[in-house]
Amino acid sequence: MSWFAEHVRRDGLVIKRVAIGPEGLRIGRALSDDLVLDDAHCAAHHAIVLVDDAGRDAWVEDLGSKNGTRKGAKTIIGPCQVLDDQPFTLGQSWVRFRHSTWPVAEELALSRRPIWPFAVCAVALAFANIVWELWLTDTGVRRPTYLNDLAYAGAAFALWSGAYALLGRLISGVDRFFTHLLIAASGYLFMSLLSDGLELLSFAFGWLWPVRVDYTLSVLLVATVVRAHLRTADPGHWPVLRYALAVAVSVALVVPVAQRYITHEQLTNVHALSGSHHPQWLLAKPKDVAGVMQSVPELKAQVDALRSKTDPGGEFAYDPEEGR
Repeated sequence: MSWFAEHVRRDGLVIKRVAIGPEGLRIGRALSDDLVLDDAHCAAHHAIVLVDDAGRDAWVEDLGSKNGTRKGAKTIIGPCQVLDDQPFTLGQSWVRFRHSTWPVAEELALSRRPIWPFAVCAVALAFANIVWELWLTDTGVRRPTYLNDLAYAGAAFALWSGAYALLGRLISGVDRFFTHLLIAASGYLFMSLLSDGLELLSFAFGWLWPVRVDYTLSVLLVATVVRAHLRTADPGHWPVLRYALAVAVSVALVVPVAQRYITHEQLTNVHALSGSHHPQWLLAKPKDVAGVMQSVPELKAQVDALRSKTDPGGEFAYDPEEGR
């Protein structure tokens, strides 16, 4: 039976493993230590690990370092017995201690399914959606810029996925570029499907609420995509990053709505549909001309009330003589 000290990364991968002898183990930046940590925030002789004569129990003790030794969020004071394999934090380094009799986790199933075919398919579908949207806007006056838009979209996917892959390489040691590419392309497709679906629902039934909630749902979908990227790139820091992401999403949702309400006393700025669809999709009962004309006096009264409220001095009031 013996104890081992493991210098681990944030994602749990072991950088170095050292056996702890009967005389204990010294940890720090000094080359004379048994476990040398290349960490500027560690002391030359940062901590020591002691083992009892039977080799069953171990204790970690800080050697008076400036930054201390922590287990979780708590700084240890005096000898701290090792009861589990939760890492200790020395400076910015993680060190955990394990007994040889402790069980290890079961091996993970080896996945032989590559990710890149799914990523390529997702990007191809995203490109097809871009071409479809451009074709729908083709009025015959000038040709749509198919190649330019596809080139910009490809560059955006590559840069977006590459940034998260670089983050993963720097922090976790693996980039997983095609996984990030799959996440980015899938997020774009879901975003496009969400926007088109809400517009179609609004057009079909004559409702405004689907396009009013488009912004909120879009922010939540973007947050979901970013969440997937961060968990893939930096699983070790994700428990902390999720709180920062939640704060960012809350600000992105609340601030625009609050500013719009302060400015216009409305929660949304959607008053009419910005586009149309094929008439076959129209399921709402259309209003006849007589019904529309009957609602004109009521609409005029509402406009006059808003005008008098927002322009009490009459600076922008309509003058029949001047025609403005």
